[in-house]
Amino acid sequence: MPEVDEAVAKLMPGAEALVARAERLREQFRHDDLACRHWLAALLDRHGPMAADVSPGLDADSVRRDTLDALERGDAGAPAPIGDVVGEAADRAAKRERPAVGERDLAFVILRLAGLPVGDAAPGGATTAGEKAAKVVGGRKRKTPALDHFGRDLTAEAAAGKLSPVVGRDLELDLVIETLCRHTKRNPVLVGPPGVGKTAIAEGLAQRVAGDLVPDLLKGARIVALQPSLLEAGAGVRGQFEERLQAILEEAAATGTILFFDEVHSLIGTGGAAGTGDAANMLKPALSRGELACVAATTDAEYRRYIEQDGALERRFQPIRVQEMTPSQTLGVLRTLRDQFRAKRNVAVGDEVLAWLVEFAREALHNRFFPDKAVDLLDQCVANALAQGKDAVTLATAEGVARRMVGMAVAVRERLETLRSLLGERVPLRPEDEAALFNRLEVTLRGLDIKPGRPNGVILLTGSAAKQADGMSRILAEALAGAAERVVSIDFAQFNHPGAITSFLGAGPSYVGYNAELPIHRLIQMPMGVLLAHNVDACDQSVLTALSKALHDGFLTDAAGKRIFLSEAMVVLTASLDPGAAPKAAFGFGADQRQSGAPADARKAVAAELGENFAEAIDVIITDLASSEDSTQRWLETALLPAFAARYRKVGVEVLWDAELVGWLVAQREHAPNLRAWERLVEDRLGPKIAGFWAEPGGDLRALLVTVQDQVVVVQMRDQ
Repeated sequence: MPEVDEAVAKLMPGAEALVARAERLREQFRHDDLACRHWLAALLDRHGPMAADVSPGLDADSVRRDTLDALERGDAGAPAPIGDVVGEAADRAAKRERPAVGERDLAFVILRLAGLPVGDAAPGGATTAGEKAAKVVGGRKRKTPALDHFGRDLTAEAAAGKLSPVVGRDLELDLVIETLCRHTKRNPVLVGPPGVGKTAIAEGLAQRVAGDLVPDLLKGARIVALQPSLLEAGAGVRGQFEERLQAILEEAAATGTILFFDEVHSLIGTGGAAGTGDAANMLKPALSRGELACVAATTDAEYRRYIEQDGALERRFQPIRVQEMTPSQTLGVLRTLRDQFRAKRNVAVGDEVLAWLVEFAREALHNRFFPDKAVDLLDQCVANALAQGKDAVTLATAEGVARRMVGMAVAVRERLETLRSLLGERVPLRPEDEAALFNRLEVTLRGLDIKPGRPNGVILLTGSAAKQADGMSRILAEALAGAAERVVSIDFAQFNHPGAITSFLGAGPSYVGYNAELPIHRLIQMPMGVLLAHNVDACDQSVLTALSKALHDGFLTDAAGKRIFLSEAMVVLTASLDPGAAPKAAFGFGADQRQSGAPADARKAVAAELGENFAEAIDVIITDLASSEDSTQRWLETALLPAFAARYRKVGVEVLWDAELVGWLVAQREHAPNLRAWERLVEDRLGPKIAGFWAEPGGDLRALLVTVQDQVVVVQMRDQ
């Protein structure tokens, strides 16, 4: 019959499943025609809570048992052909301005045919789409205790104005809505890197539903966010987790709720063994029958690792790729948030500050993604303003807060002075090597280098200097990154065999060792640190090529496609080289010419042993350290004595010294084995002599010359 076919064509997937269930029951009991009790048993079998909602006071379990007993006895009740039931349900849906027939429409018809009381006070009884949406998000009367307890009602939050506006994701939102309107695979899964705004898209969907800006099929829907970890929390009794999840699925199916699973990969293994009794396995039947729809989100890596490996689960979802926002799109997001901060927290942020934050995030936070990394910076800047009692974020404040957040050198001059002092005390460099290193750092630590993606500095230690690699790395980490422990040390001699590249960068998918933790992954936790690569001359050519490319590009790419950035790190290399060797031909990438304090024969030796391209990536080549006496003298003149004099300058005393004093202090170096001992020596021998010339507050500046006569420290007044 054309009328029947037309009505059946309007069935939603869940309603189709209900009709199919009734037909299966008729076949199971070998009855000739569909009858009332086939429909009632099918409804109560899968939609008991919904039936109880439609028919107040209904004991769904008891009625279901009685209905099945009657079917066993051959009593199927009054005839109820598909055309009659579906046709009446279609009429009910049309009166309520719905283009499709849902499970709830069928439930009203089935319960009425069974002689059970039905009410029309549920959200389906709203007369317009706008009224339905208001009822759903405003103060619903449906009984959904499990969803209310374990879920977060995004539509209710959207209606109350608690969600931030979603900017720049219209295309993804349209795809999600389009997928939810599909006949099959109507479960979109948002796949993309962390921080690109997958959760925000789900919130944007809730805002569209609350604003009645969705197709009729989705009007009045409810979006509830769930986290599997919360379901499992406190479920100590065996079977309690399964009961919770089953209750949620039944309530969602009965009320047409769309579930949002953030980090959907965590469903696998939650509540039981993966693939058997876990949450993912319990979810599959409901998704396959079309009883409910869900939106999910996960990262690319987790989708490949967990979802793709479970073919039955993967088939239930339709992937939607969420790409990282561009800087210009991110700027639009920040402007929207800035207006919110202005309205809610009374803190103003100018356009120039927003533009700087986006650019800083692009250059400094390579391991994170837009818009999240820029939003974090803005939020921290506003929080800083509130903590300081200010009503605006200035550009200078934003620079300081952002650099502090990522661990960059805020006070570059002070950190370089600390580095110079520590090197002079522990690992003294020759003047030309020291000049080359500090010239490089003066530029890179301020973010002024032409290629900011490269490491802040690449140092190669050869010859006797290689013995000091560990000490130098710890000094660099202490002075520039704030902690001597921020060193990732890798001995490249272990990568000396064919196929060693898999040990260095990892094995590909489906190979042994895929997703294993690698030494280079430690750089992700400390991007503002030091990579110490021992024996780079002993590794296989494939590994050397990968390392050379990383030094030029500023990042390594492991076998899983994850980038490990070196752009904020220092790199210290060691190698045993032959200064007399002839250069090899370059192997690969275009090289920019670079100057350093290394002798020409040392750079030629590097090119000969490691290739010209590798040599071009090195900023400083150090073959030997300075002599102990020379380095001590230079350190005293450039670090310790200026720091000592600076303290007295604050109280009106200008301390000067001559060569005799420096020479006398150098001779005392055997009594000062460490930095604190040197400081104590200078304070004890010079301090008491200078104390007698203490200036009165507000008095004229006094200039003193400190010298040595007959091995005795002498202080003399100098004319101004």
